[in-house]
Amino acid sequence: MLKYLLLLAACLLWENLRAQKKPVDTLGMMSVQVNDADAMPVLLMDETEGKQSGTSNMPPLLTAARDPFYAAATFQFSAFRFRIRGYEGHYFQTTINGLSMNTLEDGNTPWSLWSGLNDVFRNAEVVQGLRNSDHVFGGIGGSLAMDIRAARQRRRIQFSYSMSNRSYTHRWIFTYHSGMQKNGWAFSFSGSRRWAAEGHAPGSFYDGWSYFMGIDKKLSEHQSLSLSFFGSPLQYGRQAAILMESIELLGTTRYNPYWGYQGSRKRNANTSIAYQPVLLLTHEMKLNHHINWLNSFAWISGRRSSTGLDWYKAADPRPDYYRYLPSFQSDSSLRMLTADVIREQVSLQQINWEKLYQANRESVETIHDVNGVTGRNVQGLRSRYIIEERMNARQQIHFSSLLAMEASERLMLKGGIQLQYQAQHHYKKLNDLLGGEFYVNWNQFAERDAIQNADAIQYDLDQPNRIIRKGDVFGYDYSLFSRSGTAWMQASFTGNKIDGFAAVSLTHTAYQREGHVRNGLFPGASFGKSDLVTFNTHAVKAGCTYKLDGRRYFFLHAALLTRAPLAADLFISPRTRDTRQHVPVDEQVQSVEAGYAWNTPLIRFRLTSYITRSQDGLDLLSFYHDEYKSFVNYAINNIGKLYYGVEIGGEAQLNTNWSLAIAVSLGRYYYNSRQQVSVSLDNDDYIVAKEEIYIRNFRLPGSPQEAYHLELRYQSPRSFFFNLAANYSRQHWLDMNPFRRTYTALQGITEQSEQWNKIIGQTVLPPALIMNLFTGKSWLLRTARKGKYRTLQGYISVSNLLNHVFITGGYEQLRFDMAEKDADRFPPKFYFNQGILFSAGISFRL
Repeated sequence: MLKYLLLLAACLLWENLRAQKKPVDTLGMMSVQVNDADAMPVLLMDETEGKQSGTSNMPPLLTAARDPFYAAATFQFSAFRFRIRGYEGHYFQTTINGLSMNTLEDGNTPWSLWSGLNDVFRNAEVVQGLRNSDHVFGGIGGSLAMDIRAARQRRRIQFSYSMSNRSYTHRWIFTYHSGMQKNGWAFSFSGSRRWAAEGHAPGSFYDGWSYFMGIDKKLSEHQSLSLSFFGSPLQYGRQAAILMESIELLGTTRYNPYWGYQGSRKRNANTSIAYQPVLLLTHEMKLNHHINWLNSFAWISGRRSSTGLDWYKAADPRPDYYRYLPSFQSDSSLRMLTADVIREQVSLQQINWEKLYQANRESVETIHDVNGVTGRNVQGLRSRYIIEERMNARQQIHFSSLLAMEASERLMLKGGIQLQYQAQHHYKKLNDLLGGEFYVNWNQFAERDAIQNADAIQYDLDQPNRIIRKGDVFGYDYSLFSRSGTAWMQASFTGNKIDGFAAVSLTHTAYQREGHVRNGLFPGASFGKSDLVTFNTHAVKAGCTYKLDGRRYFFLHAALLTRAPLAADLFISPRTRDTRQHVPVDEQVQSVEAGYAWNTPLIRFRLTSYITRSQDGLDLLSFYHDEYKSFVNYAINNIGKLYYGVEIGGEAQLNTNWSLAIAVSLGRYYYNSRQQVSVSLDNDDYIVAKEEIYIRNFRLPGSPQEAYHLELRYQSPRSFFFNLAANYSRQHWLDMNPFRRTYTALQGITEQSEQWNKIIGQTVLPPALIMNLFTGKSWLLRTARKGKYRTLQGYISVSNLLNHVFITGGYEQLRFDMAEKDADRFPPKFYFNQGILFSAGISFRL
């Protein structure tokens, strides 16, 4: 079987050489060329354990966070924005004490809920790919199961401090874990602070706190109760994607147009704030020697928000707005003059706060019939510019029940239920009037429609012409309710030569929108609760492992599943109405993986090949459309994707002190269908166009499709270590504007012309190479008590030793010049890495 796997790997390497010649979809015309490594415990089984238990003469194949490939993918490749197998986040499942933490709105894991609590969230089981999990059915990408109960924490008292030039400058963490005491109680506490007055990006800042409190009580020899409470308040200034023109103009990739000087202070207009504490209760009972029952309940409540500039009948305040840049000038002399002026004046490079305040101070206006009361007029300084805050208030309830039964010495049965209810309240509130006295709750993009419909400009028909002051809610105001129930069962068999498993899962999902205001454009579809939309989906997976001997394994896993659409992709314009995708259907996913593993005391090696296909996916995009001169909603369906590739991970102990690790991800990820799109105006429910998107065989964006890792490690008997790693990535494709791949966008353009290829061609980002250094040492400090020691540890980490600046991602702007069909009028925006980064820290453990 190994030779077939190696043959598949060779075929994929050949595919790498010829991939650039693969034709992509066109409009039915001609083809076109498209341009603390031990932060988690290791799950191992001693080779003699199976013999002692009498169930197997060979141990089962287990995976863990120390798998060489997984370690590289999650840490070393993170600078490239690498995604394992190219999968989106909702293809991975994360649990805490058995509770699924993936949100129902977008399917992703909300990592920020426990940001900074590294010392608590270490206890985890990592399941890669389609393997069977002990805690959950799992996603096609795998699962991460964390156990944060106080009794499961390793006993310690520890304080650590570090400094760096990353997002934050300083970080401290204090942790206390009592372990299970003789009286049956266990206590756990951890707190941290991360902050930076200005991060690596100019105008950014970072202010984060974290806390965890846990208490466990052993009720008897067979049951225990655990209570945990944690949260991570966070506020930071954001960095924008930037234009290549801005880089050439200002000579730096660190340019950030989100900030400007207000007096002598740098002020960032785009900040994010989040605080969503979690209360978690877990009860575990051992019913007998063969049956274990784990129940968990969680309540999550809080808000996250982001701020941004808004303006009404005023000039665009963004310094990188296309009309302000030299490229907008048709005359070469004017282009040069514009460039020189921008370089000389910082106020033109950044947000000009004084100019915005001055515009508001000069804006005297009278608003008539305020709140719909005839004759009630308000006169004053009406703000032309404001800071708005887009809010997402979240209430979430989780419940899980997991039953594990050892049916026999060879057969283990597991099953459970997962219940989730989530209420997301989306609204805007006014954060800052910027020197003005009030704002008005009007929809400026609907003003031209007000000629036939006087109510069109009203965001709230029940309070027309409402005056908005600081802290008031305005614009959109709605809630999305999601609920999900999953029942799953799994049987796993351990044999002398063959292990196997089979699992099945059934899920019911329901979504509903509730509008809290009657929008003037859609008075009958904006207020109140929408119809309930339900989906019933299923999933099955199975696998087997053939144990050639106690060190070499072959495995094969397969899965078939259907998935309900995400709430974020179902409602076309939830800000204004409850209109849904025309025919929402379940996404169909099929996946197969096969591999070989070789584990010895000196060598660990794994090779895995995989192929995954998804069909009938949905997506939603909203952007300004130059032809319709309005914001439009792009409701996309029939999205098909294909992922296939090979993963290789290995580690060899060269001698007592030196070891070598490698990791390779060689994949190809494509769109494999012609997508269908329904186009509707944001201010009109009428579908103005239905088109095909000619995107088949275009590459999937968002992650490098190839990544390579080589690491040399030195471990001294004197508790000194030294790791030097080289990482390389390529085949990273830019996120595309689907509208540019439609007949409408290319109508009238000569096929295969330079303009035609520039519009439809896909951009591949340059390859990237980085080298990382990680070194440290620990000391045992003798105490007054005999046999007792304290541990002092220090480390230095340097990322990107070569100071190589490269593009980590980006996107084509969704706006497109329909008049001239000029692809350069709204060019792509890019994200860049931060150059050389360092961090140094110490920790003291009692």
